[in-house]
Amino acid sequence: MKSAAFLLVFLAVSAAANPFTDFYNKATAVERADAQGKREEAARLLATLVPPERLQRAERVDAFLKRAELRAKLGQFARAEEDIRTALTAAPGDYQALCVLTQFLRERSRLADSLETGNQLVAVTAGIPAHNRTEKWLQRGETLMRLERFDEAEADIANALRDKPADVPSLWLMVQAGLRRGDARR
Repeated sequence: MKSAAFLLVFLAVSAAANPFTDFYNKATAVERADAQGKREEAARLLATLVPPERLQRAERVDAFLKRAELRAKLGQFARAEEDIRTALTAAPGDYQALCVLTQFLRERSRLADSLETGNQLVAVTAGIPAHNRTEKWLQRGETLMRLERFDEAEADIANALRDKPADVPSLWLMVQAGLRRGDARR
C-alpha cells in the first residue's frame, strides 16, 4: 500500500516538475476518449488542454500542434488552425508547423493559402538535413497537383527524390501526378 501511495505522489510531483509530460498525458486522455467513441468527453477534456507557458520553444510548438491535431479530429477546424498559427507565432518559420499548416489548408481545400504556406516551407532550409527535406517538396507538390499545375508539381516531386532517392511516398505522388495529368487532359 505504501508503494502505491509513493507512486501517486511521485507521479504528481513529476507532472508538476514537467508540464510537457502533464500536457501529453492529458492529450492522451483526449485521444483515448475519442477512440472509445466518447466524443463529448473528448471535447470536454480538450477544452481543458492548455499548453503551459513554462515550456521551451520547441515543446510549446509541439504542444500547440498536438492540440491542433486533436481539435481537427473532433471537427474544431477553426480552433485547430488558430493553434497551428499560434505555433508559428511562437516559432516563426518553424519547419514542422509550416508542414502541418500547408497540409491542413490543403485538406480544407484552401489551395491558394496552402500554396502560399508551401512556398514559405520550401524557403526554409536552415537546420533541415537533406533526408528530411522531402516533406517540404511533397507538401507543396501535392498542393500544386490539386491546382492542376502538373509541371511544377512534378518538379517539386523530383526535388524530393533528389533529396531522398527511391522514397516511396515521393514515387507514389509522381505516379498520381501522371495519372491526374492524364485525367485533366480528357
